[in-house]
Amino acid sequence: MAIPTLAELSAELISRVEVLPQFLDRGFSIYNMEDLESLLALSGGLPVVGVAYDGGEPVENNVKSSQTSASRSATLFKIHFAVIIAITYSGAGEYNESTDSKVIATDLLDAARSTLLGYKGINTRPWFLVNEAPLDSELENVIFYGQLWETFIPVVGISE
Repeated sequence: MAIPTLAELSAELISRVEVLPQFLDRGFSIYNMEDLESLLALSGGLPVVGVAYDGGEPVENNVKSSQTSASRSATLFKIHFAVIIAITYSGAGEYNESTDSKVIATDLLDAARSTLLGYKGINTRPWFLVNEAPLDSELENVIFYGQLWETFIPVVGISE
């Protein structure tokens, strides 16, 4: 089994969430929140979803070495990806029950959670939800929600 790359894991997350009917294939690989904000004009409408690599760290006390023709070290690495959902925001002055964006947002968060939680794809290790929260933005009539997901990948290196 090949160790998946960060690009492959990002593509996997995008493919899982962008097929949700609400997104109509409006899923993007992004660097950060500002990147998603700049893509909104090109997206063809809201809601949209962006997936960004959000860093990682080795799992403590998990380094192993084995002797072959070269000394090899392996560690388990915990990686994080942010799934950011952008929806139209109806301000307090425009509120009516049929266009309440909170319901749309919570439905989208529920759908993303359901499709990703525990999913084992190319990595064969499950995805775990770390946190979920609204995100700050200066854009008018758009609100963002983020989910932080993590999984584990092995990292193998050669030490001399």
